[in-house]
Amino acid sequence: MRRGRKFLTPFERVRCTDSNLTTLITIVIRSRQLLHPKLSYDVLGCVFEVYRQLGAGFAETVYARALLIELHTRGLRAEPEVSLRVGYKGKPVGRFVADIVVGGKIILELKACRQTPKHAEAQLINYLKASGMRLGLLINFRHPAASVKRIAF
Repeated sequence: MRRGRKFLTPFERVRCTDSNLTTLITIVIRSRQLLHPKLSYDVLGCVFEVYRQLGAGFAETVYARALLIELHTRGLRAEPEVSLRVGYKGKPVGRFVADIVVGGKIILELKACRQTPKHAEAQLINYLKASGMRLGLLINFRHPAASVKRIAF
């Protein structure tokens, strides 16, 4: 048995406790090394703080605005509702709008519903393919705890 640092396996569920907030993080990885660990850790801290302050029950737009304020407060570059081009064989065929893009590296897809819709993960993967970015966070501000799913493509 290998000793030392434990690597996460795909679809491993990890429980994290931040004060009184327990957040379930599902990590989906395709390699053994996490992408943008510092930046994603900072984003998660912002998510925890927004949920701690607001709790559950608000519309997605409320959480998006609050998360933008928190990201900017912590000195992170974040852009709301970024329109990105979808191409096919080098030709533009459409556009999509990402909820928030952090540092030009991470796409945040926000939800505020009881259960994360099944299509939301596929939607985020398609956003990653189209944008050329490799990391996305699917965030659902639900009751009793916010959930974050990390998707690396």
